[in-house]
Amino acid sequence: ERRGHKERMIKRAHELGFEIYSASRIGMGDYQLPLAREMVETFAVYGNEALCVENRDGRVVPTLSYAYEKVRQMSVESVIYSTDDLDYDGISLTLHRGVFFGFEEPVRKAVMEKYGVDARRLLASDHRLNEVWCDYFTEYLRTLRGALDERYGKGTKKINVIVFSDPVSCRNFGYDVERWIDEGLIDNVSQGLMKWWEELDDCLDGEGLIDLEKYSEVIKYRAPVKREYKFNDPTELIEGAKEFMKICEPIQPRPSIRRGNGEESLRVRSGQSRTAPIAIPFFS
Repeated sequence: ERRGHKERMIKRAHELGFEIYSASRIGMGDYQLPLAREMVETFAVYGNEALCVENRDGRVVPTLSYAYEKVRQMSVESVIYSTDDLDYDGISLTLHRGVFFGFEEPVRKAVMEKYGVDARRLLASDHRLNEVWCDYFTEYLRTLRGALDERYGKGTKKINVIVFSDPVSCRNFGYDVERWIDEGLIDNVSQGLMKWWEELDDCLDGEGLIDLEKYSEVIKYRAPVKREYKFNDPTELIEGAKEFMKICEPIQPRPSIRRGNGEESLRVRSGQSRTAPIAIPFFS
């Protein structure tokens, strides 16, 4: 019955002129704030404790790190399974929710080998750290793109990514959206509602590196990240989208859809006209 409802939903969406995506929260754990202290246990961790994200002070965050190839492969298999061989136009990855890497051994090793500095002493905005994070996630998308092409045919299933509200936040937390577009790894970009940044000025030493002792004291009384909401006005949704939202209600997770003509776009390079189509997410 559940599969039948999905099939009817997809059929009606296509009749209304929409593309419809299977949405996946690909964080291998429950919802987490980036680099924050809030932690909860999750079933994905069991048996994979050695692959968890680590914070700067060595605390283990009970969610799995995409710095490990095994975790990336597990996630790819989960996303493929979620498509259920149905006629979705693609998959939608909710990257604005979840923690995907931190300061675990592969990250520390890569940063040390490349730049000769302890990754834990670098701010998220430091290119020496976020470039390494970006490399891991780009590799994940390459693997996912290849798996989708192998199963359904090259380019048959599109990939939409729901990211933070601005390119700087995306880059600082491991999402190199411009690179993904250049490599043809994604087809749509959905703009999330939140802008994130790390605020640790009171932990920096004279060289602009994080003093880990000060950091350990500071995080006892405040979160190291700040956020700002950017609200999008949904009032211009066309009537078909409003109808489709009602059709989607029995389905979890709910899909995201975009105008089939792809007329709306998000500028991802300041001062340039290169754009990527925007999807309309019905969850945030």
